Amino acid sequence: KQGSSDRGAWGHTLGRSSVPPLASMERVACIARHVACGVGESGQPQPRAVVGAPPVVVTLIAAGNSGHVCAALFEENTKGRVKTQLLTSKPHMFKSMKLRVQFPTGEYQEGRLHKVSDDPAELIPQSDIVIWTGPVTTTKDTFENIRPYINNRKTVVGTIFAQGLV
Repeated sequence: KQGSSDRGAWGHTLGRSSVPPLASMERVACIARHVACGVGESGQPQPRAVVGAPPVVVTLIAAGNSGHVCAALFEENTKGRVKTQLLTSKPHMFKSMKLRVQFPTGEYQEGRLHKVSDDPAELIPQSDIVIWTGPVTTTKDTFENIRPYINNRKTVVGTIFAQGLV
């Protein structure tokens, strides 16, 4: 008999998935649609913007180095096909809504935050992709905090782990 302690935070059985194989494949297809090109009338792959799809909404959670760099890169690197939101405990620090990153070559790139909040109910429901960039020690609490707002048929959740050892 399987107890509740055998389940992970997202309802999956630890050690093996309790999600039926078809549902798993639907989830993989959903992720692929987020990162792949669209298909034009000719049947050939074309960038999503050409196909006319709305921008992908990416919500970054936490505003450390990884979150800052991602936010600065997403808009320009995707030519506006991504709208970046930031869920942070310190939204007042992002009044300018523009973030800048410097490359090792000395060049700069600027990106725009479209929305900043400390309330997951404001950002998570309209997100296509949610990326956790905070410290590992707060991952569980953060995921439990956003869980009520995640639509697992629409939203892909991922993490970026990095340490600032400079």
